[in-house]
Amino acid sequence: LTLRLALAVAATLLVALVTALVYPADLQPLLLITVVPMVWGEALQGMSNSYFSLKQTMQYAAMIRGLGGVLSVAMLLSGVAMHASPTWLGAAYGVSSLIAGVVAVLLIRHAIGKSGQGIAALMGGLGHFTAAGVLTAALPQLGTLILERVSTLTGVAYYAAAFRVPALLMQVPRSISAAFYPPLFQSGLHDRAQHLRLMGDFLRLNLLVGLSLTLPVALYSDTIIGVLLGPSWLPVAGTVLSLLAWTILLRAVSAPLSDGAVTLGRVSARSRILTAQTALAVPLYIGFARYAGAIGAAWATLGLEALSAVAFIVVTPSVWLMFRRSISVGLLMPTAAVVLVRLIAGPSVTSLLLSVAAFVIPALLFHRDLRFSRPR
Repeated sequence: LTLRLALAVAATLLVALVTALVYPADLQPLLLITVVPMVWGEALQGMSNSYFSLKQTMQYAAMIRGLGGVLSVAMLLSGVAMHASPTWLGAAYGVSSLIAGVVAVLLIRHAIGKSGQGIAALMGGLGHFTAAGVLTAALPQLGTLILERVSTLTGVAYYAAAFRVPALLMQVPRSISAAFYPPLFQSGLHDRAQHLRLMGDFLRLNLLVGLSLTLPVALYSDTIIGVLLGPSWLPVAGTVLSLLAWTILLRAVSAPLSDGAVTLGRVSARSRILTAQTALAVPLYIGFARYAGAIGAAWATLGLEALSAVAFIVVTPSVWLMFRRSISVGLLMPTAAVVLVRLIAGPSVTSLLLSVAAFVIPALLFHRDLRFSRPR
């Protein structure tokens, strides 16, 4: 299976350039030996996930992800047991992702050779799949990389610590995307009306989940940071987290629209948006982080996610019909309930738990009619 080597090499050179500009010389080998294999591995795995989703054989995609996780844990634990150097541990982490990516490509070759179908369509979009995979893996790293260059180590710590919370919570919408991928691919190929109905359900569910995760984190960011990291990280880390929390909701909007573009065969549109987002990321992070440190970097991250969501809204056909189905009293009432609990009970762990319940219970009652139409 032939990869678009020129695109992959260009992405690798971009990572090397950013590393040279951001990190001191003694840390650059460690970063490169960790990040470059990881970026290639994620790109190859992302391409395989798209292909196996198209074929509705998600067990292979799950196997590849599982293999990458097992290899990472095994190699890192082995390194710790042998008291290996940080360079060895970094290389082990990156190479484990690359090995999983190579296995993914081999599985695709086997699947194409066995079926003998769809190779032209796959090869036509392979470069865009690879570009999207590389950019998706590289974008989350830019904030921390650039922040260290233009701010203090304390600012980097505040941003990196706060970023882990939304990064973890974003795995929930990502899991929903994995569930919707196969029927979206099938309906995108055979039934556009069914595809539109599925997209409406997808967006509706993502907005519910996105709001249920965003509001508690945004409104109780100081409480969460205090519990996880201690009061010494306040107030800066709390402010950073309250801003980054809204990226979960923005991602909940852009992810279904991005997947909708892919499942309609418009992979190039997603690649162009991700490319523009990456190109804007460097000047935005430099400008905002230099002016306001970790809080500025959080604003830059929020702005990039907002631009991505707007771009996908613009390029998605019938998008307002999807939003009309998604935004309703059943979405607004739980949101109002969370805000009301916060105003009455104030910031505390108990209030945080009550806010989660105040959103989830009415949301379940209002959306009992949510059904996911299956393709005929």
